[in-house]
Amino acid sequence: MASVIFEIARKEALSYYSRRSVIVQNIILLFAFSIIPIEQVGSVLASGGHRISSLSSTLDVLLLIAAFYPIMVANGISVLAFPYEKDQKTIEHLLSLPLSDKEIFLGKALAAVVTGWAGLALVYSIVIGYVLVVDGSSIVWDAPLVTPSLAVSIFVVAPMLVVLSTMALIAISSYIPNTRESYIINIILMGVMIGVGSMRLAINVDPLLFDLGLAAALAILAFMAYVVGIKAFSREKLISRI
Repeated sequence: MASVIFEIARKEALSYYSRRSVIVQNIILLFAFSIIPIEQVGSVLASGGHRISSLSSTLDVLLLIAAFYPIMVANGISVLAFPYEKDQKTIEHLLSLPLSDKEIFLGKALAAVVTGWAGLALVYSIVIGYVLVVDGSSIVWDAPLVTPSLAVSIFVVAPMLVVLSTMALIAISSYIPNTRESYIINIILMGVMIGVGSMRLAINVDPLLFDLGLAAALAILAFMAYVVGIKAFSREKLISRI
């Protein structure tokens, strides 16, 4: 089963990145979601006397903004999971293969999740690398760069956001007739993510408690999306909508 899932994921990722427009789009998105946090990092450091303690809490929010890039990368694959197959007239062949519904679902989800996590590592490396290389000589290291809250945000919250968005969108994509309508869902999801970031700033709670609570909520929602997606997925209904 694992080999089948990996093969579906490989095919999905190669098919997505075989288009030049996708590569150009990803480069533009990477630049946009890297430059916004980087510009803010410079401003925050300058206003705080270049003390790292003045940046720590802000960096938590800035990296959440940067996480929009891998989420959009993963969503770019997941929203097209079945609409693209329909547009390319390959859905009948896929569904005729001796594969279980679970294998098809997990294969497409794996392609989006792994790609999203790779994008997450890339954009975080760019932002944090900028802080260490460009601003490193002027920083007053009066506190650690990675606080417990930031560690939870980087290694748990952001990856879980990728998983949740992927599971939810792939589950929904089987009910979408074409690729144009799938992008509407992508826009709605990004609006929700902006709301989460705004709430993070507005609520006066301990950052670590907020991130731990958010991580737990995301894990539960991701599992629910997976269960609902697996149960709702039906190749018979999918074929009837072609």
